Amino acid sequence: MTLTNSLVLAVFPIMLVAAGIGDFLTMRIPNWLTGTMILAFFVMALIAGMPWQIMLWHVLAGVLVLAVGMLLFFTIKFGGGDAKMLAAGALWVGWQGLVPFIFYTALSGGVLAIVAMIWVYLKLSHGESETGWVKKMFSRKIDVPYGLAIAGGGILAFPQTWWLQSMV
Repeated sequence: MTLTNSLVLAVFPIMLVAAGIGDFLTMRIPNWLTGTMILAFFVMALIAGMPWQIMLWHVLAGVLVLAVGMLLFFTIKFGGGDAKMLAAGALWVGWQGLVPFIFYTALSGGVLAIVAMIWVYLKLSHGESETGWVKKMFSRKIDVPYGLAIAGGGILAFPQTWWLQSMV
């Protein structure tokens, strides 16, 4: 594997980790980072020699996920940054890796939600009745840094994409 291939293959995972950690620390995924992920896709696709037809399928995957993500954002309070990061991830994994990406992201999100609920439970006072803590835990709004789940989904799905299948 050449140094160029190594660079191309490292960009997406590094950006996912940066976004996931940033979301964990600040509960925000900045637009500049999502925009950089999108721009980096096109630069890396050109460097890697991705065929135009495959690039178009990647763009289609990104646009489709952005549309669904924005629908979720406007209806069930899915984070706007999460929707944009999910779309940027879909752009990178393309049509070929889209189902694994969504599956692994949902799975990672479920684990993250369980961990968040346990965290809330541990923070509650121990002097409550057996059912008191349950009512308190489920009545609270639990903020989940879903960027971590998207990062996990992207990293787990990445081996099934055009990038690794054609460059390694």
